[in-house]
Amino acid sequence: MLALREFEQFYDEMREKYLNYLSGFDNSWEEYLENLKKFTCDPNYYPEELLQEFKSEVDEYFFEQYPFLKRYHPNSPDFRRFIAENEYSSFHLKSKLGGVKVFVELINIAREDLHFPRIRWIASIHSGYHSTATLAYVMNKYDFKSHGVSLHEVPKLTHMGDREYTTYYCEKLNSPLIILSREENASNVLERNGVPKIGNFDGRWCTRNGKTEPVGLLDETQFYPTELKIQYRLSVAKLLKIMDKQKIPYPKKLTYSSKDDVVAFALDKFKKGKLTSQFKSQYITQKDTYQQSFFNKETRSWELQEEESHKHTYYETIRNGRNQITDYREYGKSPINNVVEFIGIMKNQSPNRAKMNPNIKISAISKPDNQFLVFQHYPIFHLSYEDLKALVDPLHLEPNPYETMYREFNKDKDQEVRFGCSLCPYKTEGFYKLLKAEHPDIYYYARFLKLLGSAKNLVREGKEYHYYQASKIM
Repeated sequence: MLALREFEQFYDEMREKYLNYLSGFDNSWEEYLENLKKFTCDPNYYPEELLQEFKSEVDEYFFEQYPFLKRYHPNSPDFRRFIAENEYSSFHLKSKLGGVKVFVELINIAREDLHFPRIRWIASIHSGYHSTATLAYVMNKYDFKSHGVSLHEVPKLTHMGDREYTTYYCEKLNSPLIILSREENASNVLERNGVPKIGNFDGRWCTRNGKTEPVGLLDETQFYPTELKIQYRLSVAKLLKIMDKQKIPYPKKLTYSSKDDVVAFALDKFKKGKLTSQFKSQYITQKDTYQQSFFNKETRSWELQEEESHKHTYYETIRNGRNQITDYREYGKSPINNVVEFIGIMKNQSPNRAKMNPNIKISAISKPDNQFLVFQHYPIFHLSYEDLKALVDPLHLEPNPYETMYREFNKDKDQEVRFGCSLCPYKTEGFYKLLKAEHPDIYYYARFLKLLGSAKNLVREGKEYHYYQASKIM
């Protein structure tokens, strides 16, 4: 295991190996890109081998400091004991984001139980303090143990221990958990797309290149009722293919009939139990109630109302000539007929988040023609850091390592520690200077991620991209 002082030298050695590899492409980015396409998921791709070697050194150092997390680390022998003591299964899906394959792990929930109304709530969580508080809040407020599941997706640039700490507190709170990860080399993602940039930062970079839009993925494969799929989602060719596969005889004229005729035939077979589906979701209106807020025009922020509602309210966003939100206009209500995704967004996290609509709403990933929608809610939107502590402290959990490691980085010592991914454009020059001094293992790992994201610059011009050109600290 490397000592902290050795990570700088280790980085220099790995950097030299990577630059030597790049030198074989004669400044041709087009040639490099063609080569890159062959190794999207290949673990033997040389830059990926370098990255995984680097990550294994950082992981080893990190988990030696926080041994309670080894039980949840997939590469640890302790993880085998964890899955032996819990219900564990896995399968593969294909994401709508570029058709990337997604590895799905289920902990203490079976795939056949992933249907509505057996599952009414999904808590989208990670290792952050506000995420832990979100799960604690919904477990207190709703019958989450019977009808809820936590969901964690592993971003490509995430910090060490993110997955492990999330799994740890889910086990302690007895919450079933879904873990999603893209089956794609992190090195390939960075070389192909570069790093998320400062200044003209594309807010969708992380979602597009490192995530899976998980609730939409599960809605398509698990939660959308077969009856509605037949009516609204499946083409004639697909319906006929399904009936052929299930050996359901149909009249030959159906192959050139109208879609309405094919749908009517398929629905009849489905209702009679001849056309089957592994998915069990039903179209049922939820009766659970959710907090309501109103938009204060003077402060341009949302304030909590006393009454709750079991209906989703439609709001139109009103903006001024400078594209600033000035108001929200209510124009209707509708029932909730599918799972609700809980997200730990809080208005005190940023001025922009203070303007986000916290009411239960239709998720942006729902299609316009959906009859069975995905809903979203921010249950801790109005809470303070003291409120979060009141939720989390009684649980007597081990603190997240970054709550301690990055506490000195916080300008306000009495607020939640926000730590993000290993490499993030939102982190300041001062943050990276502190990181280099206090945690060189994480700092040089982030530097190596940035190096991979500089592939295009390096191949074409022999120059590495830097967030901070003067200091080159990152």
